[in-house]
Amino acid sequence: MVKSTALLAFAASAMASIATAEMLHYGSPIEATVWTAGKTGTVSWTNDCSDLANTTFPITLNHQVAGQQVQVPGTGPIGTLDCGSAGSATVQVPATIPQGSTYSILVVNGAEQSYSALFTINSSIPAGGANTTTPSATVSAAPSSSASASK
Repeated sequence: MVKSTALLAFAASAMASIATAEMLHYGSPIEATVWTAGKTGTVSWTNDCSDLANTTFPITLNHQVAGQQVQVPGTGPIGTLDCGSAGSATVQVPATIPQGSTYSILVVNGAEQSYSALFTINSSIPAGGANTTTPSATVSAAPSSSASASK
């Protein structure tokens, strides 16, 4: 009985180590981090996910909307993270991002979603201002047939 209890405890410990190795622990960005729109930023992590077959993942920029983290519209990955070992990556902060303090990054590595803490991006575009990365509608100057018929 003692041997089986010890074996179960060891197995549980090993499983916990594998699970936490997959979830990234960010050194940056953290809450005190400030990035600038149009410049580069640094993402750093203190652990690895070397137990996964693939260790290279895209880094996406998110912002908080109604309490949920969603990808900033119109942006693709801002960089790539290789979590084969602890390290850092340089990312390009889009120039068209509005000022704000509710940004985060996301790396999906395996089954884990690793979000950073919320941090600030300084920008010449005011918070709530136009984000040119958001698709806009095209307006035609020619009158439509329905508008002409109603006159």
